[in-house]
Amino acid sequence: MNSPLLSELIDTYDFIVSNQEEIKNVILQELFEEYSGFQAKYCDDEDDEFMPDLTCVNDLKPLISLARVHILDVIKDGIAYIGFEFDCSWDEEHGFGVMLFKNEVVAMGGSDSSFLSWIANDHLNESSDSK
Repeated sequence: MNSPLLSELIDTYDFIVSNQEEIKNVILQELFEEYSGFQAKYCDDEDDEFMPDLTCVNDLKPLISLARVHILDVIKDGIAYIGFEFDCSWDEEHGFGVMLFKNEVVAMGGSDSSFLSWIANDHLNESSDSK
């Protein structure tokens, strides 16, 4: 018999597989909307090739590459928080990371944004407080 945590992690994996296209679109859209802020943080005039101006969401695809998927041990409504860690053109050392709960972006930034449990716990506590 599966433990409750194992069962929730399996359910999370199933959620990722069943919703991968929507998850991809949510991540790309959120990054597209926040991209100019990343440009301001990471670029100077010489770095246009690493963070070129974008005209559409699809312009992001050559700039990022999925490296890891993290299923965290922080659970809400039977589903774990999920982290997506990317290699990216603008920060080869630290990469880019996104944490989601289902299809909601919780955090976005360096790769550590994808796996730090305290980020998920803060979000969980904030959403519990608002009920």
